[in-house]
Amino acid sequence: MNTLLIVMALAIQPAVDGYVAEIQKWRAGREAALRADDGWLSVAGLYWLKEGINTAGSAASNDIVLPGAAPPRLGRFELKRQTVTFTAAPGVAAAEHEGLVRFGPLTMFPIKRGDRHAIRLRDTENARRREFRGLRWYPVKPEYRVRGRFIPHDERRVEIANVLGGTFEMINPGRIELTIDGHTVRLEALYETDEKEEFFLIFRDRTSETETYHAGRYLYADLPKTGSGAVVVDFNRAYSPPCAFTDYATCPLPPPQNQLPFRIPAGEKRP
Repeated sequence: MNTLLIVMALAIQPAVDGYVAEIQKWRAGREAALRADDGWLSVAGLYWLKEGINTAGSAASNDIVLPGAAPPRLGRFELKRQTVTFTAAPGVAAAEHEGLVRFGPLTMFPIKRGDRHAIRLRDTENARRREFRGLRWYPVKPEYRVRGRFIPHDERRVEIANVLGGTFEMINPGRIELTIDGHTVRLEALYETDEKEEFFLIFRDRTSETETYHAGRYLYADLPKTGSGAVVVDFNRAYSPPCAFTDYATCPLPPPQNQLPFRIPAGEKRP
C-alpha cells in the first residue's frame, strides 16, 4: 500500500468508527423506548368502542374486559359525537389526567383510526414486557447508508393498508430514488404527521421471509435541504413496526412499490 492510500485509510477509519458508535447509540435508545413504561411492549389491549356507554373492568360482563389488575367494574367510557369521556365506578380510585385513565399498572387512553374510536391499554406488568430479551440487529454496515434523490410530485393523499384490514390516509409528496447493491429503486415517501418534518418509509425486502419482520420495516429520512433533492436513507436504522411486539397495534403496511425483490441485510432483525 503506498503512502497516499495509507493516509486515506487512516483518515477514513475514525469517521467509520464514529458512525458505528452513533448507530449503536441510536439502537440502544430504540430498545430503551420499547422497554419503557409507555413503550410498545407494555401495550396489552385494544378495545373498539360503540356509540354510547362502554363498561370497563375485569368482570366478563363488561364491554371492555380488562386484566385482573383492574376491579370487576372500573367505570365506563362514553363515546358521544366523536368525543370519549370516562366516569369511574363508585368507590374506584381511577385517576384521569389529560386523557389518560390510570389504575395500578394499567393506563387507558382513546385513539381514533379512520372513523372508529378505541381504547388502547398499557400494562406495565404485561408478560411480553417482562419476558423481552432484547433486540437483534445486523452488524452496522456503512455501505447501507445510501445517498439518494428525492423526486417530488404534487402532494396527494393515499390509502395505506394496515394490519387490521383497514387503511390509513397518508400524504405522499414524492419518491426517493436510490441504488442499493446494484439495484436502482424508487421508494414512495410518506409524511407520518401533519408537521411534515421528515420522510417516513415503509418497505419490505427479501430478508422479511426469514430474518426480519415478515410484514416489513420502517425507516425515517431527513428532508432534502433547501434547493437540493439529495437525501440519505440509512438502512442501519431500519426497525420493526410496533405490531412485531404487540397484537394491539394498527401498523401501516408497505405500499406495493416499496416491496423489494432483493435482500437488504441491515438494521433490525425479527424479534
